[in-house]
Amino acid sequence: KIFQGMGDKGVCVLGRGNPHYARLVAAAKKCGVKKTLSFSDKDKADAMLRGRTLSEEGSAVQALIGGQKVAYTVGAPGAHHVENSLAALLTSYVASGKIAECAAALAHYTPSKGRGVLQTVTLSSGGQFKFFDESANASLVSVRATISVLAETSLPEEAADHAQGLGVRRVEGDTHEGGQGHREGVVHAEGRDYPGLGHVER
Repeated sequence: KIFQGMGDKGVCVLGRGNPHYARLVAAAKKCGVKKTLSFSDKDKADAMLRGRTLSEEGSAVQALIGGQKVAYTVGAPGAHHVENSLAALLTSYVASGKIAECAAALAHYTPSKGRGVLQTVTLSSGGQFKFFDESANASLVSVRATISVLAETSLPEEAADHAQGLGVRRVEGDTHEGGQGHREGVVHAEGRDYPGLGHVER
């Protein structure tokens, strides 16, 4: 229905890594959309990732947007936010061509409450622990994204020493976003799928 409302002057921006990419392009053309652009963190596309440095605070990104080299910061951790930023910048390129201004704004982006916010809790004993609050968004895609961010999160030195030799057995997330009684699926993450999760006990 989105494609039907765009008309022949609309521009469709799609992720090339989407397994349904070819089907979506065909559907857009069938609805009269004449121009489709793509973004990707791996494949050749109109917006391409050239490099990134991930951290708990965010990501430093180098990309090629519409043939223009752009270096910018995304203010939220996770490779999924980097890929989303490619889509945002490609859209701004199509709409206004003002890539630099939009890229600068991404440094101030932070996830909203319950959608991947990294929080630190201080215990009465003086110890601390960190957790990712994904309570507002338990879809399979978001749970996998959160697990990936966890895998990229560094541990304090003393915690890293304690974690040596520990391996993740399984991370499971059950989601019921489809409503009561609906089971969309269960996420199973083995250590081999997320090598960085070697420091997670369970």
